[in-house]
Amino acid sequence: MKENKALQSAIIASSGLIIFVAFFLIKSVPEIPKSVLLLMFVPFIITLLLKYDLEEIGAGFGHIKDAIPRTILLSVLFIAAMLVGLKLFPEILPYYQNVSKVPDFWAITFISIFAWEFFFRGYLLLGLSKTIGFWWANGIQTVLFAIIHIGKPLPEAYSTLISGLLFGWLAYRTKSFFYPFIVHASLNIVLLFILAG
Repeated sequence: MKENKALQSAIIASSGLIIFVAFFLIKSVPEIPKSVLLLMFVPFIITLLLKYDLEEIGAGFGHIKDAIPRTILLSVLFIAAMLVGLKLFPEILPYYQNVSKVPDFWAITFISIFAWEFFFRGYLLLGLSKTIGFWWANGIQTVLFAIIHIGKPLPEAYSTLISGLLFGWLAYRTKSFFYPFIVHASLNIVLLFILAG
């Protein structure tokens, strides 16, 4: 049984790396189809082939009772940190003012965030943590999460090292990627109001 779990983790790790690299290399596909196909559909199929229960990779509401206060706390902390960051690093706002002019930017953002959270906190973190442990799995998904932010303003890219670890902690504690999605989306909702105002 342990060998089977090790093989499953090896498949998740290697497929995760291949998916991640493909996500960067494929430039001709629009963001939503690319995110949904590579970061959700392919891992979903692999999960089914491995005979994992989808709840094992956080595709459910997990521990709701624990999740609510932790999700609220992290949302408030991240929003406060973002507001301070926007004051300290004013170069961040023009970047988002430019990219937010892309048609359907916010739909693209929220669908992509959902796919990212499924992939990083669900498929990779929860899929790997059973065999390599939480800390290694959290480190792996955090580094990949930070890499996916390359090209964004540097303060944001660096901050993803902290946010990736905390999103991973939240997913692991609640056994769901849904709560990191809520925190991640709340940041973008506040940013939307800032850009609109």
